[in-house]
Amino acid sequence: MMTLRSNLLFIFLIFLNCTNSNLDTPETGSLDTPETTTTVVKTTTTTIAQSISTKQLSKVHIGDLEVGDCYIDQSPNAMSSFYKEIVFKTPCLEEHNSQIIFKTNLPSGYSDPFVLEAFAGYTCNKARSLYDVIEHVDPKYAELIFRVESIYDSISVEAFEQSKIVCSSYVEHINSSEPKYSINFSFLEDINYYVYDTIWEGEQDSGIVCNSWLYERDSFFAEYMFYLADEFRDVQEMTFVYENANTVIEIDMLEQLNIFSKEGSWSEGIFYYFLPISQIATYDLLYNFSTSEEVEKLFTAPGEEVFGTFTYTNGNGETFESSCSMGD
Repeated sequence: MMTLRSNLLFIFLIFLNCTNSNLDTPETGSLDTPETTTTVVKTTTTTIAQSISTKQLSKVHIGDLEVGDCYIDQSPNAMSSFYKEIVFKTPCLEEHNSQIIFKTNLPSGYSDPFVLEAFAGYTCNKARSLYDVIEHVDPKYAELIFRVESIYDSISVEAFEQSKIVCSSYVEHINSSEPKYSINFSFLEDINYYVYDTIWEGEQDSGIVCNSWLYERDSFFAEYMFYLADEFRDVQEMTFVYENANTVIEIDMLEQLNIFSKEGSWSEGIFYYFLPISQIATYDLLYNFSTSEEVEKLFTAPGEEVFGTFTYTNGNGETFESSCSMGD
């Protein structure tokens, strides 16, 4: 069954780069987080190469980097072709253009390389969906686009050299004709500041926004943005439901988020998530075993018939629900 869907699953790997949306963010409470440098330095590939030769940075295999490691990749906008690619590890407060933001074991029980690649891409898109808030709320990202890619080497996987899903992030300038930017700050520190360990002391707030303007242009990249801010941090239940005239897809968001939480659940006071329809489609393929024809309906349904509903129950047993339509 999985093999029959392999070609379509491979196509869905391109959904990692998603579009921007504007949102208002609640103010965060007091945080004991060190300030990060916000200077953005324009540089060309040549400048990066010269920097490497003068600073004598450490050469490492990209697969050996750990979460939080920053590095220089001379082609950050191209998917890594092999697990033992040589990159240059550097402190995050020095010039670099990439950072490892997530690693986890490859799922067991699957041998089809296309299915494994789809799992890797899907997992890294979950990381992007969570991290993407930093692009919208932090001023130093004002002219940058946050990207996430899955580092997947089918040859290394088949040779049992790569056993991990590796997610790497980088940024691009909004004007794609400009040279790539190098940075001297950490995406990991930024997500810690804006999401993890953030104290919420105001009234409860939550909601969902449909990216309806983009849905009309390209439904593949259109997304839902949902959020919560709640003083009762231990979320008991959290679900997202996609619905059109022909299809209903329910996603247990706590199951999606447990890979980002040491407790195996969501226990933060603030939460943002950007869920593209392409990710919902991949979820439907991987977990609901839907056919290609059924998945295609997610991209062809009229906007006024496409809805999203976000529901969660907080640690005080209170349930909140919000919904929107791609036709709004």
